[in-house]
Amino acid sequence: MDSKRSRKTASTLFFLGAAGTVLCLSLFFTNYSFLLRKPASLLFPFFLITAALFFASAYIAANKKRYIMPDIAANLRRIDEWKALGAAIFILSAVIFLLSTTRYNSYSSNFDLAIYDQIIWNSAHGRFFISSIMGDCNSLGNHFEPVLLLLAPFYRIFPDVRFLFAVQALALSSAMIPLYLVSRRLLARRPLVFSVLAVYLLSRGIQGAGMFEFHPDYFLPLLLFYAYYFLITSRRRGAVWMCLLMLLCKENAAFLVLGLGIFAITAKESRRVGFILSAAALFYWIILTKFVMPVFFRPPGAEQYQYYAWLPFGPTVRDNFTALTRDPAGFIRVFFDEIRLGYYLHLLGPTGFLALLSPAHYALFMLPAGIFVLGSFGHLGLLNIMAQYSAHTVPAVLISAINGLVFLQKKLSMRFPGHKEKISLILSLYLLFFAAGFYGKTSGHRISKFIRAGRDIGAENITAALRKYIPDGASVTSTINISAHLSRREKLYLLEEMRADSNYPRLNGVKSAEAEYKENLSLSRRRYESDYIVAHRRFSGDKFPSILEKISGRSYREIYRDPGGLVIFQKNQ
Repeated sequence: MDSKRSRKTASTLFFLGAAGTVLCLSLFFTNYSFLLRKPASLLFPFFLITAALFFASAYIAANKKRYIMPDIAANLRRIDEWKALGAAIFILSAVIFLLSTTRYNSYSSNFDLAIYDQIIWNSAHGRFFISSIMGDCNSLGNHFEPVLLLLAPFYRIFPDVRFLFAVQALALSSAMIPLYLVSRRLLARRPLVFSVLAVYLLSRGIQGAGMFEFHPDYFLPLLLFYAYYFLITSRRRGAVWMCLLMLLCKENAAFLVLGLGIFAITAKESRRVGFILSAAALFYWIILTKFVMPVFFRPPGAEQYQYYAWLPFGPTVRDNFTALTRDPAGFIRVFFDEIRLGYYLHLLGPTGFLALLSPAHYALFMLPAGIFVLGSFGHLGLLNIMAQYSAHTVPAVLISAINGLVFLQKKLSMRFPGHKEKISLILSLYLLFFAAGFYGKTSGHRISKFIRAGRDIGAENITAALRKYIPDGASVTSTINISAHLSRREKLYLLEEMRADSNYPRLNGVKSAEAEYKENLSLSRRRYESDYIVAHRRFSGDKFPSILEKISGRSYREIYRDPGGLVIFQKNQ
């Protein structure tokens, strides 16, 4: 009888596991919107999973006359960790690659992709870091990203943005390897380790960042997790090397390095290394933004580093300090308006706000997040949780949340001795609950949306027309959404005028910065000097007739027009 019951229990657990696996995989393709009128997130299917597990546990427990949690923990112990990790990396890589590729193929990409594609292509052909989109200048003045040089040789062999998509997918997904090492060292128990990996896998910030063009920021999660792992295992040289590589990815990675340094000092991991990292990060940031980057960036009026121009009460620290002294309460209040509270919620929520339980790591996530919040008054896009900025903040928050889990696990184990397995399973469910709740629309939903958008706009016809009518070496001015398909050339300009989205605050007796930009100073104004101009009715909207009128009045003739709205002009000889 006992053997029969054991086989029945094993079969039940097997089918439950298989069903759970299928359901988890399906969440990448649907959010089960047909079950609710207005599903806000994956929270509803997560409730279904929780309820199913509860009733299944109750059924098995009733048959076996004991608790099911030890059985779940025992089954988790049988899983090959590295195989599970490899499967997670493969799934996340595939999802990110499909997201970015379908977005690109549907002509939904922004000009950031065109900028990086052209910079790497130019660097591969000896014109290092040159970008015509930013005004025929050296892009190191806009963002200091020497790591792009490592990709340039490969672009001689694979000159295609899909190569960049593959690189960023592998970079973001392989970050789970050091994340696993950190989790295993600090948490030890498998349910908690797997739940942390699931949080990263389901992270809206990570998947959204991977979808949002290509940026060298996507190397940061991998490097940050390794740097932190080397710190907590006393491998100081490894940590320093990882920090140096982080600084080569982007200038504001200095704040992640500074956060690591402060953690090393306060947590007493290695105070000497902590002081070195902190001092080096501050020195690097000041020298780079004040003296080095302005040398490369030459457009008039753009000599100052852009983050300074976006500060809420003036382009200098002194201006903003003056605002703080005149109205301290009002100054603090502007950082807790509805927009920024929403940002904090989406930043900390997916990990169940556990990061707040680890004060030693506050600097690690508050410094990069604080820089984005400060700059968001002049550029609201910095608060977009699904942009490249999440590559700075999400891994830092996750490291802090892991340590928050350690703290909570210790407290609960002291309060309820003898229930360590149950505590770890409950905390794992807690993490998964919040990860699912903040996931939002699934990646499968977005992929299907991009496929429909490409079909509606006639993406194949646009691609064929561009190949037929625009020579490879010709200079081109393009509408933003098409620019990434024409960026592997020496001269590419944008057709639209760019404006910065701002949200400047107001304080009594304090003058707001309110920097007015008729056009983004990072973009070239040479749009009517190219050999060809590409416009599209769908992307220009109501301005399309006036754009065509401007083009026609500047010695251009129309050489192609399709029913979908694509128009190609050639400059009169």
